Amino acid sequence: MKKYFKKILGLILTMTIGLCSLISCFGGNDGGSSSRNGGESESTASSTESSKLPDYEKENADKMVFNAWFTPEISEESFKAYKECGFNYMFLQGNNIGTLGGSKMTEAMELCEKLDIKVYVDVTKAETAMLTLAEKLTKYKCFMGFNYDEPVIHSSKLNGTTGIVELSPFIRELKSKYPQVEFLVNLNPSSNVSFPWGTEPFTFKEYLQALSDNILSVYSDTNTRKWLSCDDYPLYRDTSAKKQYYLKTEWLQCLEYLANEKRDSEMKLDSNFFIQSMPFGTEAKSRNRVPSYNDLRLQMYTVMAFGYDSVSFFCYGTPPAVEGGEFTEEQIALVDRSGNKTELWTNSQKLISEINEFSHTYMQFNDNWVGVLPLLGTNNTAKDDMYYNNSFDTMISPLSGANRLKGVKSVEATEDSIVGYMQDKNGNPGYMVVNYNDTTENKKSVVTFKFANYNKAYVYIDGKKKEVTLKNNELTLDLGVGEGVFVIPYAG
Repeated sequence: MKKYFKKILGLILTMTIGLCSLISCFGGNDGGSSSRNGGESESTASSTESSKLPDYEKENADKMVFNAWFTPEISEESFKAYKECGFNYMFLQGNNIGTLGGSKMTEAMELCEKLDIKVYVDVTKAETAMLTLAEKLTKYKCFMGFNYDEPVIHSSKLNGTTGIVELSPFIRELKSKYPQVEFLVNLNPSSNVSFPWGTEPFTFKEYLQALSDNILSVYSDTNTRKWLSCDDYPLYRDTSAKKQYYLKTEWLQCLEYLANEKRDSEMKLDSNFFIQSMPFGTEAKSRNRVPSYNDLRLQMYTVMAFGYDSVSFFCYGTPPAVEGGEFTEEQIALVDRSGNKTELWTNSQKLISEINEFSHTYMQFNDNWVGVLPLLGTNNTAKDDMYYNNSFDTMISPLSGANRLKGVKSVEATEDSIVGYMQDKNGNPGYMVVNYNDTTENKKSVVTFKFANYNKAYVYIDGKKKEVTLKNNELTLDLGVGEGVFVIPYAG
């Protein structure tokens, strides 16, 4: 039924465009989503003048954050391996740290101070301990603040968390005494708002508004970082299905909700998203699949296409296997339960190293993120003119066409792909282009840009910068499985 509905809409659109051409209405708005920085028309794009780009390597930029859940064994060797993997932040939580404020936790803080690993101390269900902990922890330069995992708007019996509204008095008191201490709330994903939380029903927009009103606004008069954070994991396996491996439909929607909130907020916000770096779940339909290198990079580059400042891995250490719990003995993370590095550790180190090759440049664009343009692959639409992608259809306000991308006349992909559009401080465009398909399908995508006046581009492939001269202002990207490429076009 959905296909036929789309076909009817397509016919209506075709008729409307024909009518508009008769009355010369092409100068109007293209009907796509509006944003503070986007929405250039083709006529604007075509007037791009010769421009000189900044030397991005020499410009100032914030450092991209790489963090991980579940603290490994508390030892210098273990923490050195954590840093060697590429992580510069740590969520201090899990059974390896012992009690809050105890000797194990103190040892962990000392190691992080020595190794220059920044720290968030998890106080989920322990908000009453924050002031006492802050008094002890603020002596450490590595201490950034506290985090609280997956509360909803009001206190919930479902997961036992204190609600965002009920947390607010604790945050106000913390801020009054320690205004420099950050408080990071990690939200439930947008697909979970319908769970039986035991509270009044709420939408994800209301969830974000509650966070803004009760937590983020507390710090509005300070330079203390104000975090948007969420975890949602796309890598699914259904052992009962013919096609077992697939990507969660609502994942892009959840990423977009937070990205839109950051873009449209009057406050300067920082954004963090968790990616799936281990198998978990015991049901027939679950995330019980070991992420490959391509799975990791698909998630990483997609998160960056939405302009995030921070990427957190779930998990680094392997949580204990408990009968009836979320994890089995066979499911392991970057280091196993004995502290040994796994293939996931090696692949994660490779990926973080690749991202760090150009993250300094990326971080000069992501604060001016505009939106994401989804591209249906021509290999799919050629076979079926009613083809659609469920993940793209769940997005809230995707960019509606190439004319929403500054300097771009057209862009197409042979397989489903996304283009994240952002700008540097001078308005120069940057595009994060990602081959968006479940990696088990082994699809490669050829993405072709046709620019108005841009005849050169910096192209970051595997993290390495290449300067490319464009023949006829055209750029072709051969994207491997799960691959992402960052492009900065310009006229020169």
